[in-house]
Amino acid sequence: MLEASIIALFALLGVITMRVVGFGIAPFLSPVALIFFIPPVAVVTTIFVGTLSCAIILFQARHHSVVIPKVVARILLAALPGLLIGSYIVTRIDKALLQIFVGILVIVAVLIQEYALPRPTRPLGVTRGISLSGFLSGLLNATAANGAPPMAMWLRTHTSTPDQVRQNIAAMFIVVNLCSLTAIHYMRPQTFNHQVAATFALLVPVVIIGNAIGTMIMKKVNVKLYEKLVVVAIILTGLVSICFGIVSKV
Repeated sequence: MLEASIIALFALLGVITMRVVGFGIAPFLSPVALIFFIPPVAVVTTIFVGTLSCAIILFQARHHSVVIPKVVARILLAALPGLLIGSYIVTRIDKALLQIFVGILVIVAVLIQEYALPRPTRPLGVTRGISLSGFLSGLLNATAANGAPPMAMWLRTHTSTPDQVRQNIAAMFIVVNLCSLTAIHYMRPQTFNHQVAATFALLVPVVIIGNAIGTMIMKKVNVKLYEKLVVVAIILTGLVSICFGIVSKV
């Protein structure tokens, strides 16, 4: 009972963060899930929760959608080779060192973007950097479970609205997560067991409640505060990646 309560609490915090910012489930849920489950089960559980959260975001926005299909399609095409290459190299290098490197890189990159680069002026669309963003997102998703920052940072190079960031990240991660689940099922079908099903069933109402709370908070967040929250969320994912790497080396 205590185990379920802890998992539910951190899943709730992750879902609220995702509804407000557009991403952020993994930094909350993954570390706790890894305490109680073997890595494949923890990853699949996190992916299921994230996919459901993304689906709810898009469902709520169905009447005022600002998803740009060309953007999502281009990022997906670029992410697929990143996923394949990441799946290959992660079994051949020290994953702990990779997680530390990725975490440091993410934090440095977002700080440079926030404080050293000029403010964006171009509208959101299929622009320079989209393929690199998609590739890195797929690569980092496969190697360090940290695929959101490249997408978020690329979106921040445009005059995009908070809803554009939330909805386009949600659409992108639904398709990428489905690809990841397919790959996991093909490579390790035993991962999809009763433990995953029972945990996900427990977390479905948590996702719904967290989304409702996040929606209420989101309505009180103005654009300036939202931009700061995105930076904080990206830095948080980097710190979690570094901590994972350090713990793995101990």
